[in-house]
Amino acid sequence: MKSISIIISLALVTLITLPASSQSIRTIFCGKSQTDSRKPVVCSVKELTESDWKITTSDNRFLVKKFRLTIVPTDRSVKLKEIEVESNEIPVEYREEIMTLSRSILLEFIQVLAPDNTVRSIKPIAVNISD
Repeated sequence: MKSISIIISLALVTLITLPASSQSIRTIFCGKSQTDSRKPVVCSVKELTESDWKITTSDNRFLVKKFRLTIVPTDRSVKLKEIEVESNEIPVEYREEIMTLSRSILLEFIQVLAPDNTVRSIKPIAVNISD
């Protein structure tokens, strides 16, 4: 009986000390996070120019290491542009294009470094660009 209570105690301690699930971590861009997967976040050009262009998380213990940036142009005849980014920031060379020639961007395949030094994936975020 004593061994059962020890096992249960160990299991509870393990559950309590586990880090937050990476699936419960929200992606933040331009100070906003996507709460409904069917409704993209909307950022104005003014908000973008005032932002730091960094992708962060709702839990600052998780650090964004890389992601894929997909730029959706306003002209539907122009092909999507996909860029693999090895940091937590949208590269400077794409910012003007995003603000002037795109209707939305998608930040996906986001890899974060967790507090336990493991790499995890978190949910993507879609961002519509408004005037």
